[in-house]
Amino acid sequence: MLPTDRAVRRGAALIKLTSKQQAVLEYLQQYVAEHRQAPLVREVQAGCQIASYKSTIDRLNALERKGLIRRRPSQHRGISLMRKRIEQQRIEALGQAPSQQAPERLEDVSQLQPG
Repeated sequence: MLPTDRAVRRGAALIKLTSKQQAVLEYLQQYVAEHRQAPLVREVQAGCQIASYKSTIDRLNALERKGLIRRRPSQHRGISLMRKRIEQQRIEALGQAPSQQAPERLEDVSQLQPG
């Protein structure tokens, strides 16, 4: 089974995130909101239930390459969320551009009947 991909809209650019990358990004946002500091890599690993340290680093590196976080490996708790970019994003399932989303339901049934 292929991993579920997510799309992050950043301005005009569309950034693809795997479901695992999305889970790490959401964990980082939640952790920073609750603790007012960045988590340790080991805390990310435990919080996202990732089996290996290397996999955690790989996911953090992917988020950094995509411009959603910044890492300073030599600094304690050196993960920074790129808030401006994250605030601009809209997460959508791949293959569903805004124009392809289901239309809103009509509340008035008379709109569906010919006049």
